[in-house]
Amino acid sequence: MVESKDVDTDRLMRELGQTGRYHLRVYVLVALAAVQVGLLHTTYIFLAGDVPYRSKEMESGVGLDVDALMQELGQFKKFHLLNYVLLSLVPFALNHYGVNYVFLAADVQYRCLVPECEAANTTEYNPIWLENALPPNGRERRCKVKVPLEDGFCQPDHFSDKLRSCEQWLYETHDTIVAEFNLACQDWKRTLVGTIHNIGMLVSLPIFGFISDRWGRKRALILSSCLLAIIGTMKAFSISYEMYVIVEFLETVAGASTFPAAYVLTIELLGQNKRVLTTAFLGIMLALGGISFAMFAKTFPYWRTFILVVYPPSLLFLSYIYFLPESIRWLLSKGRKEEAFKIVTKAAKMNNVTLSDETIRQFTVEEKQTKDVKTETNEEEKQGLWVQVIKSPHYYDSFGDLFMVVDNVYLCILWSGNKFCISGWR
Repeated sequence: MVESKDVDTDRLMRELGQTGRYHLRVYVLVALAAVQVGLLHTTYIFLAGDVPYRSKEMESGVGLDVDALMQELGQFKKFHLLNYVLLSLVPFALNHYGVNYVFLAADVQYRCLVPECEAANTTEYNPIWLENALPPNGRERRCKVKVPLEDGFCQPDHFSDKLRSCEQWLYETHDTIVAEFNLACQDWKRTLVGTIHNIGMLVSLPIFGFISDRWGRKRALILSSCLLAIIGTMKAFSISYEMYVIVEFLETVAGASTFPAAYVLTIELLGQNKRVLTTAFLGIMLALGGISFAMFAKTFPYWRTFILVVYPPSLLFLSYIYFLPESIRWLLSKGRKEEAFKIVTKAAKMNNVTLSDETIRQFTVEEKQTKDVKTETNEEEKQGLWVQVIKSPHYYDSFGDLFMVVDNVYLCILWSGNKFCISGWR
């Protein structure tokens, strides 16, 4: 809760009403900002999108035009639609985890416990003498109390004007970690949970980006989803604030890359001309997940119950080992044509499509040519991803172009602004 020294902003907001004309106008303005963030969030997919081209490898039969292959398979038939449904469940589920700290670490009403007037285990939150025992407003009302004139005699007019700091607090509800871990008058600890969450995202993306590029999109997705379920569930058994924060960090490191992995898999299922529609579809599922998240938070207000309800189901993503195929583009980029061809054959059968002779020929080129490609790919893998990027001539070409330099700087600023815009109203 953000408050000045003399104003209790939570009480002020309740007094003003939170669904009146003023608030609705603010909600609309914030929603417009969110729409803008959504428009900018994935523009790089299209601005840096691939374009049709041919190479000597394609002409010799070693390379494959994957976009043409996707067009041939059909992009909205049974195989693709099934995978869209499977992948759309990921952003739907992910929105139950991405910002749940807003509810789990939400502020609750609390007041000082007055030991001269009430027992430590009292449950009466508003006794008749309370208004006279507390300072008039502001932070002091929650963190300080007037000293009683006589012990055990707590009539409304038996309190001095002298204030003392509270040693114990009484909470109106115990639905969040604020009451559970006694975080009264320590707002920095409550907001630190969100900060730790965002730091975990920063750590997660490079780690799972490397896993995705080295061992596959599918493995990265399943690993991230299952770790998210296991570590996230552990939060429900936290016995201290410190344990909760540590598990929050580990959960975010493990699970923040779930959506990027699903997003990349979806994009790589398609030709370039169908990416806008499926990107919008994932965004819709993300929004529906947010609605579902709010409903769960309202239905299960106690934070431990909420965690035990929403986290374990993510273990079901383990079944994607059998149901979800690996990215054909990734397999081909690693020279694993045989595995890619099995998936393509299965897709053609499900979609009732007959592969052209040219496509089959490209998959069944001489083994020597394929081995040469695999050898070259393995040598590149040994160098590491960052070494490949730095050695690439295109890396230096892009930074040699003034436009690209400005564009890179602009994107860094833009992403920082987007993050503040997304997280700022939480």
